[in-house]
Amino acid sequence: MKDNKGFSLIELIIVLAILTIVGSAVLGFIIVGTHSYKGVSDEADLQYNAQLVANQIENILIDSTKGVAYSYGDASGSDNKVISDKDIKGEPAVKTLTVYSTGEVYNIIWQNKRLTLRKDIVDASGNLESSGNEVKLADNVSFFAADLSNAKNNKIKLDFIFQSAERVYKTTKTVSLRNSLVVNGEPTDMYDEEPELPVVVDRVAIGYDGADVTDKEIGVWVDRKAGALGNIKLTSTVYGNVLLSEVTWNISGNTSPDTKMEGSTLVVGADEQSERITVTAISKNDTSKSASTVVLLKEITGVSLKITSGNKDSFYKGDTFVVTGDVTGRNITAQDKGLSFNVSGGSFTNVGNNGIKVTVTARAGESVSVSATSTVNTQFSAQIGPYPIGATHYTVDVKSGSGKLLRGGNISGISATVYPETGHSGLKWSISKVVKNSNGKAVSNNAISISGSDKNATLSCSDSLDWNDSYTVYYKAYVEADGRRYESSEQAAHIDRVYVNVWQGRTRHIVTSDSSATIKAAKGSTNWFGFEVFGVNATMTSDSGSSRYVASVDMYKESFKVVLTWDAKGREPKIPIKIKGKTLNYVYFDTN
Repeated sequence: MKDNKGFSLIELIIVLAILTIVGSAVLGFIIVGTHSYKGVSDEADLQYNAQLVANQIENILIDSTKGVAYSYGDASGSDNKVISDKDIKGEPAVKTLTVYSTGEVYNIIWQNKRLTLRKDIVDASGNLESSGNEVKLADNVSFFAADLSNAKNNKIKLDFIFQSAERVYKTTKTVSLRNSLVVNGEPTDMYDEEPELPVVVDRVAIGYDGADVTDKEIGVWVDRKAGALGNIKLTSTVYGNVLLSEVTWNISGNTSPDTKMEGSTLVVGADEQSERITVTAISKNDTSKSASTVVLLKEITGVSLKITSGNKDSFYKGDTFVVTGDVTGRNITAQDKGLSFNVSGGSFTNVGNNGIKVTVTARAGESVSVSATSTVNTQFSAQIGPYPIGATHYTVDVKSGSGKLLRGGNISGISATVYPETGHSGLKWSISKVVKNSNGKAVSNNAISISGSDKNATLSCSDSLDWNDSYTVYYKAYVEADGRRYESSEQAAHIDRVYVNVWQGRTRHIVTSDSSATIKAAKGSTNWFGFEVFGVNATMTSDSGSSRYVASVDMYKESFKVVLTWDAKGREPKIPIKIKGKTLNYVYFDTN
């Protein structure tokens, strides 16, 4: 028997439901994509139309030769002339930008969100013949405005808003006019056989190196050493509604007849002695309008050098001296006085204000010299030297030891070298001074000594140095030869005042001769502390002292243990802090 079984009704309904869901999703994707494409296309069309219309109107304005007018009115026409939309009252139905040129007039009309263009002809008698035909420039123009407020400076601004169903595009165009135009004038005045534009000069400006220097002083470098002081190129700008923007140039304050204006260029004569020359530009349209600037002739006239520190009759290897330079000139500032130094036979470091510190590196029989050149004008320089280097000079260098100096201790590892190594009496060591740091005054150095065997030395301090202050010890090495003493630079070593750090965990308590420490503790407790001794080469000791509330004190290498009695009370338990048998101060235990 054959099986003729087919799809059931339920299966067909399920298949149709699946196809409906999938089809709806695909259809939705297609609709979204179509809307997105349409939106992008609409925006591109708006931008293209806006740019095209703006360029068309810009070309008409650039080629205009007579005048320009901006007006507004109701639906019957545009009758009210204004400079910009700021002068419009209410909501105009029509705006018209009229551009007058030789033989023709262009009317750009905005009405009902549409821009149109009408071209009128001007006959030989100056009469307007309207063509009556308006050509569409663009639709969907929801806003149009012109601004003639800057037309006297040959600038006109145009604003547009293009709007479709879902898109808005705004743009602004500033048109630079090629010709000076009459603004909002009458057509009959523009097309007279001999039109006369009103001459209005607002102001005159002088420029130099791209900047407006009207009523300012400008510094200009000149070079008398080159045989001519040079040419200074200026510019002039006449602001206003003028046909002629030329000026007449005048100068004053010059001493040389060869200093003169050639066009807008100030030519400074080679024998000019003045430091200030006033240049004036006078408008040829309105001689009452002018501008002036003062030209300061900046010039380097000389460089000088002198030794201001360490001056002596002869120099030796290792000597140091300070050289200061100066630059002279006219109308120069501190920034103009820069010098570039060079030292032969030595090295140098800058010490500010055109000064350098020179260290002689040349050997006996050689020489040292210093030269400097102006950084503004390299034709000007100066030199001192060469100075011969003597044969019996010695250089002593000291390498200090490490660590701080302790009372009852020393610093070893101090060494020195001398050059040349022979011909002298041998290295010796001395204490220069000992300074008490609390007041900066020198004190007796009887407690400090330095001893050495030629190149090595040890710095020592006795216990007798006052424990209650810190000190700085200055020492040096030297050699003697030919009745002269050659010393190293001073070295310094620091000595702390005597004090003890008592550590309770991470908490530090400092004990000095005039400062005790108070530590919280419980009755009958056992307390461990660490300690550090500073300023003296010794360790700390302690005991229960006279306090009956301290059961015991046990000392170790870098720590100690204190046990309090059960009847300890208040702040009465205490132990002495002793250094070399001397009680520095006390540690009190507060059991409250």
